Amino acid sequence: MTVDLRLEQLYQRVELVKGIGDPRLGKLCIMSFAALLSGEAHCDSPSVASPVIRRFAIPINDRMPASFRQRLKPFAPRIIGTRDRLDALRAEALATAVRDEIVPRMHADFRPVSKGVAWLYGFREVREAARTLVDLLDATSGVHGIFEVPELQIEIAAATAELLTRGARAASQADTAAWYWNKAIDLLDRLCDIGGERAEPRIDAIRVAWLEAVLARRERLARHTALANRALERLRQLLPLRSDAA
Repeated sequence: MTVDLRLEQLYQRVELVKGIGDPRLGKLCIMSFAALLSGEAHCDSPSVASPVIRRFAIPINDRMPASFRQRLKPFAPRIIGTRDRLDALRAEALATAVRDEIVPRMHADFRPVSKGVAWLYGFREVREAARTLVDLLDATSGVHGIFEVPELQIEIAAATAELLTRGARAASQADTAAWYWNKAIDLLDRLCDIGGERAEPRIDAIRVAWLEAVLARRERLARHTALANRALERLRQLLPLRSDAA
């Protein structure tokens, strides 16, 4: 079986959750999934991952609706090998997306009109996040090599994730919220693409086999539990228990 096919099957069985998760339950976050695939200990800060990608991906993972979160699974192996000294390019890519795609969309979605107290609160939250990020980018514009500063790279990643998640949560319509979650997924894809042609994501076959075995045991236990519950229900129907008759 090829590595890609094996991973595809694994995606169907692993659940991405908020927080770091627990691999013994088949529940992981995007970063702890990447750590497991690379053979590292259970953590959300694998040494093989770009700090910019990590700082962008964690809040996106934690705040997304579950249905969107599951779409992050294929990025786990792509994150492996991104600690590659290309985070300046990733920070610039985020800054460009904020300027050219996200802020223009927010101007349309969050015009200052009254739609109720909850919407106005969300509107203020979005504007505050946008102002923080735009001020950050304005302060660094024209400064040569500013994107080479690791602390700034991480700050831009965190602020971009904050802006997208606040935009999604404050949206008054589901399709508007979906635009922000889809944009977050799109940007994670772009971040992983940078340097992707020379990355060497080495998947740890032993750790993958361990996770497959854990998931197989849990699936067998779930099947046995379901069978036992159905048998108990049939027994209850045939021979009502004393508490049922009372």
